[in-house]
Amino acid sequence: MPSERFTFLPWAMEVPEVAEDQPRPFERPYLCAIGGEGRDYRVLADAMRMAPELRLAIVARPASVEGISFPDNVKIFTNLPAPVTWAIAKQSCGMAIALRSDHTPNGHVTMVGAQRLDVPLVVTRSAGVADYVDAQTALMVQPQEAADMAQALRETADDPVGAQVRAARARANAERECDPRVWLRYFVDLDARFKSLA
Repeated sequence: MPSERFTFLPWAMEVPEVAEDQPRPFERPYLCAIGGEGRDYRVLADAMRMAPELRLAIVARPASVEGISFPDNVKIFTNLPAPVTWAIAKQSCGMAIALRSDHTPNGHVTMVGAQRLDVPLVVTRSAGVADYVDAQTALMVQPQEAADMAQALRETADDPVGAQVRAARARANAERECDPRVWLRYFVDLDARFKSLA
């Protein structure tokens, strides 16, 4: 089927609800990783072993982290309510979305939510998320490369100004392209076109 017959509508969501007065998982600045589908938490565990000075809070489903040995600078949380999860993200200095391969099509909800909350991103370079992030809006890393991930996590933590510049670009893109009003405008226009053909 010709590609021009398809309309791309990016994932749309409101700014996530953030729990108030949520205790921080670490007293010092920390990074986070959130999500369960298509994630590579083994590479994050290896990256954090390479960067013992960093701290990482992971919020995932139990099956996503089962059987993985994490170093002491990582805290694991499972099955948290969404507002608590987003509080952990919002309080962090950056979020890692480690995907399994360069074609993994997962992480969109987490990615857009982080963008709407102004959270800097480190994302595995994947064709499955290329419509949502690039080198201007996130630090992009190679799949299954722990050293590359460790370097990007360090850069995010050590250069908060640069991280916030990327996050601001990402937030602006998400406000423009991933707001539910984008879908609303599309369907209002589609309805008008159908009515004009009646």
